[in-house]
Amino acid sequence: INLVIVSLLLLIFTGDFRSVTPSYSGSGLDFGSVTIPYIRVAGLAVALVLAGILWAILNRTRTGAAILAVGADRDAAQLVGVDLRHIYALTFAIGAGLGVVPFLLGRDSSGTGEAPTPAQAALPEGASQSPIITQVVGMTNALAAGDGEASSASPP
Repeated sequence: INLVIVSLLLLIFTGDFRSVTPSYSGSGLDFGSVTIPYIRVAGLAVALVLAGILWAILNRTRTGAAILAVGADRDAAQLVGVDLRHIYALTFAIGAGLGVVPFLLGRDSSGTGEAPTPAQAALPEGASQSPIITQVVGMTNALAAGDGEASSASPP
């Protein structure tokens, strides 16, 4: 249905492609004949910082120890008092939060960075941010499910 509606809207209003060339698009770090764009260097820096934060959480906090314990042996973790539903919800929220970072950096999660399709270009402004909205809603639901009331799904 979505494809039909978008196609009809494209026929009625005609899609108009526009491009934006930021000031940093042609610049980068030069290593001989190889140029690495600054945006890729920034993406690497953000990834390294987030990996360090995740490592610190998993190895330096009680919650991180609980996540690792559930990953190693779910039954043993439950026997020592770890709330499995809370840990599963928290782990999902962390994963969803890390999954939204490429969108916040202006790229899709596949890393292709492709231009929008005609159907995506025809969407109203703000609709292109729906992956972010989806991630935020998913994280909110996951954290709410940790209370045991918002979700009836049991952990695997």
